[in-house]
Amino acid sequence: MGTNEGNLSEHRIENAREYLERLAFGFNDDNTCSAISTAMALNYLSLQYKRDFVPDEWKAKKRRGRVPADAEQVKEDYPETYAFHRYLVEECDMRAVSYGDRITVPFGWYLEKNEGIDRRIKLKWTLFPKASTIKANIDANLPVMITTTLAGKLSWHTMVCYGYREKQGGGTELLVHNGWYGPEDTVRDPSDGTAAQRGTWVDKKIATYGYYFTLG
Repeated sequence: MGTNEGNLSEHRIENAREYLERLAFGFNDDNTCSAISTAMALNYLSLQYKRDFVPDEWKAKKRRGRVPADAEQVKEDYPETYAFHRYLVEECDMRAVSYGDRITVPFGWYLEKNEGIDRRIKLKWTLFPKASTIKANIDANLPVMITTTLAGKLSWHTMVCYGYREKQGGGTELLVHNGWYGPEDTVRDPSDGTAAQRGTWVDKKIATYGYYFTLG
C-alpha cells in the first residue's frame, strides 16, 4: 500500500506509477473503455505479481514522449497495446459501453481463448460497490474497475481505480485512470520527457458498478 506523504489518508496500489500510469493503453474512439481498462488492469497484475496474465506479444510498453492523437498513432507507437485492446473488443466481444456481465463474461472468454497464460484469475462484478470493499482491494494491491452511469463527462465510463482518500467532512474519493490520452491528462518526467497519465480524483458515489479481481 502506498501512502502520499502530504496526505496520510491517501492510499494507492504499489508501483502504480511504473506499472499503470507510465504504460501505454488503447485509444478510446469507439466507447470501448471497458476493454482498455481490463487490459490496463491485467498488465498491472502481471507486473506486480510476476505472473503471465497477458501474452508477451500484448504486454504494454512504457509511454514515450508523443501523446497519441488517434488510434493509428497508438498502433504505430505501441502495437502490442493496440493489438490487445482490439482483441478484447473484436474477439472477446467486450464492445462499446460494456458493463456488468458484458465485461466479466468476455473476460472469461479471454482466459479460455489464450493458452499459455496464467488463468488463475477471476473477475466478478457488483452493483453499487461499497467503499470498504474498494479500499480493501486497493490495500491488497488489487486494482478495482468501476463503471459510472450519470456522471457528467465521465458518464457511462469504465475506469481502473487504483487509490482512495477520505474527504474532509466524510466520504471517499477514488483515484482513477480515465483511459484518455490528452495534454490535460498527461504529466512528463523532467529528466527524459517521457509521458505518464495524470490520475483523476472522483467521488466514490459515481461508481455504479464495481469489478473485483481475485488471484488463485
